[in-house]
Amino acid sequence: VGVVAAAPLSKKLGSKKAVMLAGLLVSGLCCLGMYLTGPEQIAFLYVWIVIGSIFSGLTYVMVWSMVADTIEYGEWKTGARADGVIYSVASFVQKLATALSGWGAAMLLAVSGYVANAAQTPQALSVINLSMTILPGVTLLIAAVPLLFHKLNRNEYNRILGELQKQKADAGEC
Repeated sequence: VGVVAAAPLSKKLGSKKAVMLAGLLVSGLCCLGMYLTGPEQIAFLYVWIVIGSIFSGLTYVMVWSMVADTIEYGEWKTGARADGVIYSVASFVQKLATALSGWGAAMLLAVSGYVANAAQTPQALSVINLSMTILPGVTLLIAAVPLLFHKLNRNEYNRILGELQKQKADAGEC
């Protein structure tokens, strides 16, 4: 739902940053809400999961949309268009983060005393709970901080596109 709603919501609000911030903040708060909700309150846990998933869907679309915007911004700022470099770096960082997340989860399970196919110790259950709630919740909230310094809004972006088009027309590239 969040993935489908991201583009129209961004267009309606006129801000990719606002949609991205909403996605990060609400999904982060939902993770923290899951931690505060007891395991016996399954219905409330599902509410947190559904709301958090919808809002995290916004971030999946917005992050790549914002990466695309950096191509024109970079071209405007430097005079060189670097589509390949920008997308490759973004893709590499995403893959690196995925690998580190998997490694981190495995390390957390190892130090917690997790044993596959066995009843888990209270320590292992606690680490699993923290790694599914507090850790991603805090990480999502921290991820929102750099966006507070993001200055490229729709008006600025359209102005940059106009300048780039004019430069290309003047150079006979259109």
